[in-house]
Amino acid sequence: MRIIRSDGRELTAADGWQGWLIADGGLDDWLDLDINITTAANVLTDGSRLVSKRVEECERTASILYVGSRDWAEVRDEILSFLSPKHTFKVYVTHAGRTRWAEGELSARSVPLEPEGRPCRATFSILCCDPYLRSEDAHEYAFGDSTPGLGWPFVSVSETFVPGVRCPVGFPASVLIYDGINTIHNAGDVTATYTVRIEADGDLVDPTITKDGTRFVKLVTTLKAGDVAEIDFTKSPPRVEVNGENAIQKCSRDSSFVGMEMAVGANTFTFSISNEENRSLAKVQILYNDRYMGV
Repeated sequence: MRIIRSDGRELTAADGWQGWLIADGGLDDWLDLDINITTAANVLTDGSRLVSKRVEECERTASILYVGSRDWAEVRDEILSFLSPKHTFKVYVTHAGRTRWAEGELSARSVPLEPEGRPCRATFSILCCDPYLRSEDAHEYAFGDSTPGLGWPFVSVSETFVPGVRCPVGFPASVLIYDGINTIHNAGDVTATYTVRIEADGDLVDPTITKDGTRFVKLVTTLKAGDVAEIDFTKSPPRVEVNGENAIQKCSRDSSFVGMEMAVGANTFTFSISNEENRSLAKVQILYNDRYMGV
């Protein structure tokens, strides 16, 4: 388990013989999810009907202890200082070769007054507004595709008319094409949120991102060379920024921020602009983590 505080300070607890270790049963509740099912009584018949089913925010608890030769008081001061409620924490858990992480606010901590000589113990909880665990890899999917070109891959070598002399002759191996339509596969257990990042190398008029051909977000503006626009669906409510400044007012009135989640499996995204001849001047990325129910 690797714990990263919002200021970059880290602490690692492992399965081993010394250092910070995961206590026996210290992660027993780590994967528990609070599932809330709401029903309503049937009016004309017996029983009830399902109204809603949702996974609520969850509190994840871990217990660690220190075994080693370091000064006991120093170790205790370290953990008391590290588990500060003024910070947000990311906790990475590795099990059976899989690493997934959760982020949350420190909601509880306990560092009991153990007699000197006994292992220093600490138990802490983080409140995760997003109850799902996320993949260790942050995917950066760039819009665009490649198609094979004429010739052998990379560089082919042919002999000249002079015996024993070889001259490299280059052939194009592939050509970058971009038709604006892209398919992204979400390999997680549940829907994923993402950020759309648009970098302009020239004028991009009314850049628009469309999900599955129906819902879209359109910026009624012109991005100049060097401008960067971000549509962040990971935030609640979603944020729209151009060069780091709030640009939600530049979205068209018919833009939709509802139903833009990335479903499990294949998802189709389309990027378009009003001046289509400049499409090659746009670098578009979808940034996201897969979300999982467990490790």
